[in-house]
Amino acid sequence: MGKKSIYIGLITVMIIVVGGLVFFKFTNKKSQINHNQVSNQFSLPSAISNNDLLETFGSTSTEILNNQQLEQNSAQPQEKLYTLEEVAQHNSKESCWTVIRDRVYDLTQWIDKHPGGSDKISALCGKDGTQAFENKHGGEEKPEKTLEQFEIGKLKQ
Repeated sequence: MGKKSIYIGLITVMIIVVGGLVFFKFTNKKSQINHNQVSNQFSLPSAISNNDLLETFGSTSTEILNNQQLEQNSAQPQEKLYTLEEVAQHNSKESCWTVIRDRVYDLTQWIDKHPGGSDKISALCGKDGTQAFENKHGGEEKPEKTLEQFEIGKLKQ
């Protein structure tokens, strides 16, 4: 059996295993397999270099590796960055953004649902609300979890 056959066999097995795991992940909602963990576990063995693949398969292997890198990069969404000036434009009940600990939140849907009254949230619209949030809810699990739902990005430094 030649070197080329071994590489083809290895790549075929890896494709089948990864394809099966991806299929399993999307068909079994109870599965706790993290896609990033699966991708990292099934990368090319370190004994096989890009040069080995290039020698064996030609430029197609380079294109495959480049496409894999593009897929990995696109699977990780880029975090949206906002300036304080952008946040300041959303200073009303109709569009209420605030900054808490350098994270940006759109609290528009939360204003009328806040248990302490809408005025408490309205006071934070378009501003850095870190101090007010920390003073009232700092370290409390429920307000922290609720806040997470409204995160839209990070404050640009």
